[in-house]
Amino acid sequence: MTGKGTVHADHVVNAGGLWAREVAAMAGVYVPLIPMERHCIVTDDVPEIYGRDSEHPMLSIAASESDLRQEEGGLSGGGR
Repeated sequence: MTGKGTVHADHVVNAGGLWAREVAAMAGVYVPLIPMERHCIVTDDVPEIYGRDSEHPMLSIAASESDLRQEEGGLSGGGR
């Protein structure tokens, strides 16, 4: 609903991120999301990784819900 009336669409993208549940509620829609704070790290290119012919496997640590993986020429990871 806008000041000029209702907008009709076949699809709607909710890009509310952490507040997606609240954004959906404004339209009368329930979205079963629980926002959680996470941490993320992305490195610059790491020469020992960038020059390799193969990719490093993803490292996942279940106890801390963390992961570390190769991302282009560096590493990216995150967790709680």
